[in-house]
Amino acid sequence: MEFVRALGAEVRVRRVWIKLTRAELARRSGLSPARIAVVEAGDPHLDLLQLASLAAGLGIALRILLRRAERRAGWRSKPGG
Repeated sequence: MEFVRALGAEVRVRRVWIKLTRAELARRSGLSPARIAVVEAGDPHLDLLQLASLAAGLGIALRILLRRAERRAGWRSKPGG
């Protein structure tokens, strides 16, 4: 659960950093503003297609979004991994 909350927080941080409202991100990603709010709250039922759509809507590579969430959750990545 820690990672899921970190992922939601990272989505929110990125959205706010690029100055998007949830409605604007919804238009970019094809998800509803309500769904984005649930994701940002740490919903464990996020599927890969939704996550990829969010990353695209945020203008960030999915792997980078996941890596940032790993760091936020306190996971340590091995060099090169």
